[in-house]
Amino acid sequence: MTDLIPHFFSKRHKLSVSCALLLTGLTMASPVVLAHPWYADDVRQWCLADKRPVPAFTGDECTTCHGVGSYESPTFHKTAYLTKNLDVFCPAKNLNNAPELLIEPSTLYSVAVGETLVMKISATDPDANPVVLSASKLPDQATFDSMTGLFSWTPSIGAIGSHSVVIAATDQPDDVSQARTVEQTVTIQVTESGSSNTPPLLVPATTPQTVTVSETVRLDIEALDAQDDRLILSASHVPDGARFKFVGLQEGKWKGTFTWHPTQNQAGQSFSVVFVAREVDTSPIMQASQAVEFVVREASAEASIKKVVVEQANYRKGQLNLAGRIQFKSGVATVPGLLVNINDSLGNRLGQVPVKRKGQWKLTLAPLATVPCGIQAEVNGVYSSIRTVKPMDHSCHPGTGPVYDTYTPVDSDHHDDHDDHDDHDDHDDHDDHDDHGDD
Repeated sequence: MTDLIPHFFSKRHKLSVSCALLLTGLTMASPVVLAHPWYADDVRQWCLADKRPVPAFTGDECTTCHGVGSYESPTFHKTAYLTKNLDVFCPAKNLNNAPELLIEPSTLYSVAVGETLVMKISATDPDANPVVLSASKLPDQATFDSMTGLFSWTPSIGAIGSHSVVIAATDQPDDVSQARTVEQTVTIQVTESGSSNTPPLLVPATTPQTVTVSETVRLDIEALDAQDDRLILSASHVPDGARFKFVGLQEGKWKGTFTWHPTQNQAGQSFSVVFVAREVDTSPIMQASQAVEFVVREASAEASIKKVVVEQANYRKGQLNLAGRIQFKSGVATVPGLLVNINDSLGNRLGQVPVKRKGQWKLTLAPLATVPCGIQAEVNGVYSSIRTVKPMDHSCHPGTGPVYDTYTPVDSDHHDDHDDHDDHDDHDDHDDHDDHGDD
């Protein structure tokens, strides 16, 4: 437990362990222990935002957290807090699951003027809750019975063309705030009576779609043809870096795949991609198209970071010289305003430094009362592996953790030439080690 006392409690303060624990709001009997005494407020806010039960605290003890009495490891709870693992702090009991829609025989139809189209819609609920069916965007003279789930329509001459009907299923749990709704779109192509050929039918894709820099976008495009004509799918106005691949006929549908990994210079822009399903062997050749808009947004700082690395942790002449780098994900050049938090191997905060050129950072801490055995860097919740402080001829406390004075950061750009040369040598050795062990 003493290894959780913040670093500002040094031996010079002559505080007993019990007083330090009292001031930090922790007790030896606490079933949920974190290095952050303010974790309870954070956890309450997270649980509320996620519409989960708010945990109950009796003094310092979380009486409703998952596994009370069985998860006593400080490392476990620190990891749960840092990763916002709400299943530990506010397990969602009896979470309501969404219902499942079934539309028979399919969600793509072609019907001629004067013919009657009948669909059977049903829904099941994994929680055995009652389910209410509904339909919107019904064409003129179409009917839908929410009790039986039957859709019926006999289109007239004025209905020639494509129609999209939205079918919805909403469950009714005891807690109405947990109600879930699922929707499916049914596409109906109305043709002239006796027409020998009709255009293909594209399965409607959601538009607009919001995509994030550095994340891979995948959209499956599907099409059918009422006369079972052979189709080919294509895409136009494809943004830089995107690719569309025509797959062919699979499971009775013509399919293609659109993939894209947006880059940082595309953030804040929108791109309208047109997907086309075209007949191949008919005369005249008929086709259908749909435009899908993609809106690119900036990636969050934590989502942009691939890895945080401590490259140097050298103790010389009473100073702790630290350096490292941030590796960003593909497509991300840099993220402005990032700060690196420097901790010892037990999570105690030692200092903070801004990220500079190409993700590089550097910091010197002095004077040192006691030297840490290991250093770990953290940026927006992304942690490096622990770097052992070298050389190892200094005194450190690997078992219980050292107690620190307040460190004074030293401008790292003003090291003497001898120190810079030594750091460079260690950088080469450790960089090889990191690339080998972390990737």
